[in-house]
Formats: sequence, structure tokens, C-alpha cells
Amino acid sequence: MGAPVTGELQVTYGREVDGQAASHEYVTKHRYDFTLWPKITPEAWTGARNEGSSSDPLTHLKNINFGFRAIAHHRGGTTR
Repeated sequence: MGAPVTGELQVTYGREVDGQAASHEYVTKHRYDFTLWPKITPEAWTGARNEGSSSDPLTHLKNINFGFRAIAHHRGGTTR
């Protein structure tokens, strides 16, 4: 909160050996851009809607397919 929309993070670190300060420090920099955040955020999805007749034999298979697609879509969102 309160961070600029774009910027750079810098971390400086080293390692102690036997209680002695590090002889060499390392610096890692990482640029960030929160304007990209909406592009990678999962969107809410209610699932596919079946548009078919219950008398059509393929409607049942379409419903199964829509169900699997919805599960895969929601499962994929939990791995982010």
C-alpha cells in the first residue's frame, strides 16, 4: 500500500562466515509495474451455458464437456 505504480526494488545481502561480516555484498534489483496487474489477475467466471434441447442426445455430452471445462478453468485459477 502506498507504493508507486511502477518502480524498482533493490535488495542488498551478504553472508557471515564464522561471525565475520561478508567480504562481498550482492545486490538484486527487480522492476515492477502494477499497470500489468489486471492483465494477470484471474477473472470471475460463472461457467458455460448450455444452449441446446434436452431431447438432443448431444446435449448431455455438451453438458459434461462444459462441466469439465468449468472445473479446469477454476482449477487453473487456484494455481496462480
